[in-house]
Amino acid sequence: MNIEFKENAVCYANGRQWFFNDSVKPYQLVCNMHGTFLETLEGVLSFDDFQLNKPKQGDYLPKSELDTEKKYNDAVEVFRLFGFNLSTYSEQNYDRLKMREFEYLGLCDAKLIAARNSLFESKRKLTYNQLMAIGKLKRLMNERTSSAVSKVNLDIERAVKITINDELDKPVNSELKDGDKYIRTICGLDGVKTTVDVYRVLDAFPSGSAAIDHAAKKVLCAGLRGHKDKLTDIDNAIESLQAARLLLIQKR
Repeated sequence: MNIEFKENAVCYANGRQWFFNDSVKPYQLVCNMHGTFLETLEGVLSFDDFQLNKPKQGDYLPKSELDTEKKYNDAVEVFRLFGFNLSTYSEQNYDRLKMREFEYLGLCDAKLIAARNSLFESKRKLTYNQLMAIGKLKRLMNERTSSAVSKVNLDIERAVKITINDELDKPVNSELKDGDKYIRTICGLDGVKTTVDVYRVLDAFPSGSAAIDHAAKKVLCAGLRGHKDKLTDIDNAIESLQAARLLLIQKR
């Protein structure tokens, strides 16, 4: 649903547009400027039709809304949440905005700039409080997304470990009766033949990752275990490697 946001609106939820409110704590939003229908930030996020009034090209804050350096830095931080960074020209920070010829901090050509009047004529004006509420909602959304991804990754890691432990708990004789799926005779570098299984190979080449070990076993025995074909085993190995990769990235 494409929402035409009203002036000063923070978001849309429960069939209404919501605006910043600082008169009744902890309710930070109202559905109209007269203060009726109070709601929390977490509350509006719970509605299925929630939409955030995201900053967009042409939006600007008047210099009068940024009368302290803290407010300026707060506004810059929120704009960065939506991918708008300071342009090279305006990187002189708050001192540049205080210069008399600059009246706005606005979004132009995917950058955040200090600008004169003419550049933002007929564009959308924001307020400091409106932008701060939008920023808080964006951070809450990011936290929920991060938590959901972390839970999925944890579930994948647990499932992989359980599968590997189940395989390792099987006695050697049961593997032999099941068709020698994991038993191989190899010739050592000294020419002596010996019998090994896939778990001894993994032990000789420790990866330190349950997901990587699981993928290696799938690849080494792809299509040879009877209940899955080669393509399925390879697909399963790819899934395990993707889980291992994501976990490594998150641990950096």
